[in-house]
Amino acid sequence: MQRTSILEDLEDENLNLTPLIDCVFLLLIFFMVTTVFKQP
Repeated sequence: MQRTSILEDLEDENLNLTPLIDCVFLLLIFFMVTTVFKQP
């Protein structure tokens, strides 16, 4: 019983990390685009 709960907790943590990664990629793209527009 405890093993299944631990596995479920790990899966929940992995699912919660995906939106964070998406946000980080969006921020990276935003900063890259803004730096390109600021140069000229």
